[in-house]
Amino acid sequence: MSETFSRTEKATQIIWKNSLAISIVLGGLFLGSLFVDIGQLVLGRGFSQSAVREHEVLEQGERTWVAYRDPRVDVTLLTDPDCKACDTDEALVWLRRVLPTMSISIVFEDSDEGRQLIQQHEVQALPTFIFSSTLSKTDFFTQANSLFRSSGKQYLLNIEELGLPIGKYLRTPSVNKESVVLGNREAPLTVVIYSDFQCNFCSSFHTNQIKKLLDEYGNQAAFVFKALPLDTHPKASLLAAASLCANEQGKYFEYASAIFGKQRELEQRQNTKQELKNLSWMAKLNWKTFSDCLDQDRFAEQVTNEAAEARSLGLTATPAVFIGNRFLSGAAEYDTLRQMMNDALGESH
Repeated sequence: MSETFSRTEKATQIIWKNSLAISIVLGGLFLGSLFVDIGQLVLGRGFSQSAVREHEVLEQGERTWVAYRDPRVDVTLLTDPDCKACDTDEALVWLRRVLPTMSISIVFEDSDEGRQLIQQHEVQALPTFIFSSTLSKTDFFTQANSLFRSSGKQYLLNIEELGLPIGKYLRTPSVNKESVVLGNREAPLTVVIYSDFQCNFCSSFHTNQIKKLLDEYGNQAAFVFKALPLDTHPKASLLAAASLCANEQGKYFEYASAIFGKQRELEQRQNTKQELKNLSWMAKLNWKTFSDCLDQDRFAEQVTNEAAEARSLGLTATPAVFIGNRFLSGAAEYDTLRQMMNDALGESH
């Protein structure tokens, strides 16, 4: 009997001691929290957890903190510090406005982390914004998810959709034996021009800026001409194929100039193939050779392949120009093109 009582008494003592220990710990935590609150209040060096929970806006000194319901979103900006065209100041201002819980870190493309990110997310151009998975829980993503593409558990911003310029391409268009190349094919600098023969901007760009570039830099660079027929231009693919038929006879630029010169007439005529054949004299082509090429649709597949490659690079408008790994969208002024050519030539030597 005494042994049973002794065991019960010991168990009671253990429970009492544990309860006392827990009470001391909880009391300490309460007092600690209280002292923290008082200390922070007196010294003005921060906010307590209770203050953060209970207030939407907190102010200290000259700084103000605002509570958001969206989670923190970590953003990695992948860029090249030497790329002048990779400036992201405007983009960051806009992003911070629509995504205030964003926390950004910068990674350079030539670092180990940068190379890993390029491979992991198949990055093709800089700058690139990579968002953490918490982006999907924000109001902004709910409203504008079309601006992003998923990559694993992360998201990449399609900056072209926002009208922001691409600063630098990590992959440039291919050049092969079928490509139209004018100028110096062996030159260290390659310039690639994408056009649509029904594009009004392409017409003036071809006649003015591109002609001047060939005249001034024809011996210093290889100029590659590629087709990017837009969906809104139903005859553009056929016109591009005709220009490749002319290239078989070494008359690409001359015939392309003829097409652009008759752009409106070609859009209005029903028998476009016949009209294209009628233009052959303007480029001094062998009519039969050119006519056979056009009738056989000899270059239809090449036009399709060039357009597919352009779209894989994210191109959606013409004209579009690659000067080395630099990119320009739209009919840039000649002075802009000239400056980019000189910069690229300086780097290639």
